[in-house]
Amino acid sequence: MLTGLPIRTARKLGVRCVLVLSTLVAASQGFALTANELKARLVGPWELAEAFIDNSGVREQPHGPKPLGIAMFHENGSFVMFFSKPDVQKFAGSRLAGTDAENKAAVRSALSYFGSYEAREGNELVLHIKGRMFPNFNGTDQTRRVRFSQEQKLIIFNPTPSTGAGFGASIWRRLPGQ
Repeated sequence: MLTGLPIRTARKLGVRCVLVLSTLVAASQGFALTANELKARLVGPWELAEAFIDNSGVREQPHGPKPLGIAMFHENGSFVMFFSKPDVQKFAGSRLAGTDAENKAAVRSALSYFGSYEAREGNELVLHIKGRMFPNFNGTDQTRRVRFSQEQKLIIFNPTPSTGAGFGASIWRRLPGQ
């Protein structure tokens, strides 16, 4: 502790240390927004910059190092998100006539979902999934944590990725004109 100092000085230094530490913690975690502030910052179109899953210290990129994607959050509370590898092989014929290999590659390279969202205090985002390419999550509610970087990128943390294991994160850039 602060031994050897007069009590008054020790208290001042202790308060300053607590204030400095609190500021550092807040800066490192991003400031908590109110639900209304979070929603206001989310609204609009976002382009996917990066998506990855940390699986016990192993970093996986299910959509490749330069994924394609868009997220759109509407002020009415609806949203849509799309993730894809940029180099998905085209089908030889129509979508309905795809081979097993073509279908498997398409499903493994893309993910999309839509529904409504709810912004909550403390940078919490709840996605009410209405429809999804991975049907196991249809009709579910999924909670995410969000943060805005100093570069104004949106970072969404996903504790339950559809790959089944690990902890996911996606980083989004606001599209120009917003």
